[in-house]
Amino acid sequence: VWSEQVGLAWEGQASAAPGASAVVRCSWLPSRLGDVLAMVRAMRAECGVTLTARVATGSGLLRLTGSDAAIAAAIMRARLDESPVGHVVVLRGSRALRSQVDVWGTAPSAPAAALKRALDPTGILNPRAG
Repeated sequence: VWSEQVGLAWEGQASAAPGASAVVRCSWLPSRLGDVLAMVRAMRAECGVTLTARVATGSGLLRLTGSDAAIAAAIMRARLDESPVGHVVVLRGSRALRSQVDVWGTAPSAPAAALKRALDPTGILNPRAG
């Protein structure tokens, strides 16, 4: 059943016109599900949205359709500080979209950056990530 649900997010990727869609992975606190659904409804004013989620674990995939600018705006909305979503990672999107948004999201928190420096003092592992 889950593989069918996940397939909904990826459906049409091969046949979609370049820049017409993106797949984004999100995570949130399960208690914030109502807020996440409200955010998805608000995103629909900017672009097409299909949400496939595991409610109990607070994770899911968003398939966003529309122009690159509309998809980028929806991703930025999900990454706002007041957003109920904690992590937003672009899994698939056009080259133009990836030039407009950082696919990995915001910079790591101070503790995460300190841990990375401790484990990778020369910065050779994933040098763009803090």
